[in-house]
Amino acid sequence: QSSAMLGLGAFLFQTSIGLTQLLQFRNLKLLNYDYSNTSSLSLETNLYDNWLTVFLHKCLPLSWQNKLRDCGTFSFLIDAFAIILGAQLCSTKPDFLTKHRSISQKIKVFQYGSTKRHSLEVVYTHDNHNSKQTVLIFVHGGAWGSGQPYQYRLTACGIGSILKASAVVLVSYPYYPQSDINEQKQSVLDAIHYIKESKSILQELNERELVICGHSSGANICALALLYHEEMCTTDSTSIDDLQRGKKLVDCFISLSGVFDISSHYEWEASRGLHEVSPMKAAAGGIDGFRACSPTTILNDAIQKVLQEKKEGDLKQRLPILGSFPHSILLHGTVDKTVPHSSTELFAEALAKTQATCQVVLPQYDHMEPILDMLNASEATMTSELLRNCWNNYCRRQKA
Repeated sequence: QSSAMLGLGAFLFQTSIGLTQLLQFRNLKLLNYDYSNTSSLSLETNLYDNWLTVFLHKCLPLSWQNKLRDCGTFSFLIDAFAIILGAQLCSTKPDFLTKHRSISQKIKVFQYGSTKRHSLEVVYTHDNHNSKQTVLIFVHGGAWGSGQPYQYRLTACGIGSILKASAVVLVSYPYYPQSDINEQKQSVLDAIHYIKESKSILQELNERELVICGHSSGANICALALLYHEEMCTTDSTSIDDLQRGKKLVDCFISLSGVFDISSHYEWEASRGLHEVSPMKAAAGGIDGFRACSPTTILNDAIQKVLQEKKEGDLKQRLPILGSFPHSILLHGTVDKTVPHSSTELFAEALAKTQATCQVVLPQYDHMEPILDMLNASEATMTSELLRNCWNNYCRRQKA
């Protein structure tokens, strides 16, 4: 009887999450909120919009909610809703299925780690070897506890077409409950190093521009990997010289609807009644682990440490290292009710203090729209045009 009740609770809770997300996507522009005013995305509005998940959070025992999170039910049902959404899209646009099949036939799979989850899907998209080649590395999201690369093949290749990438690499990595955020961060680092060192992946792409792009929690672990790389380099004198000469792990970082402050996002999830069923808190190692998993906090702490240095020489020596983060293109919708856009704004402010360069774009769209917009990059969607403009600005900066 207890197992049956737990199963019923799982079904109701996860169904409510999935239906809420689907309805928000389909009906967002029909709602009567004034989204031009950021105050409309308040905790009070969030509570109203997510009344079912808030109600279930209050009704279901906490142990049940944690068990739903820890047994993999969250991952299974979220992935199931992603498949349903994909089927719905393919029913309205059959060419999506044709393109997905075409991409799938071109994929080469490489393993960069010890498990099947540590794998890379590589798609070669352009054969032009006359100029510097762009390689796009795409890291999917999924609240640190779900997601599969095959769900993002069209999106990743769409972004690759905007960047005129010669190769697109989709990173698969273990997620919660098999892996926590720090292990996911390390997976991204291992994947980047494998890509850079593997002749079989890069083939004849000798002069390369590496771009890493992450969506939602994928952007979080990308940023953590880049910051961790810098931190490790500062402990190695030879690597410090490399950083000061402009040798970075990647050349550009693209974030789509990224999560950069775990503490703030936890409060937002609590207002939706999702904080105990979401993998985030457990994947971060509990509340005590939030700071170490928050790129904005890590940057601000590093800045504070530099400012507290008593010797002027130390300050001048360490600022260039703080500023070695790659150029960033940060897109985040102002009507995103899954991850508020303030997450990206505060991260951009912290980056600016470190002398890093970034472009911040805050269009009026929701959490999944950038992913769905890029399913067909040949169409002039909001995301494709914004990303193309940002990329062209970055290329002009590089040539200057």
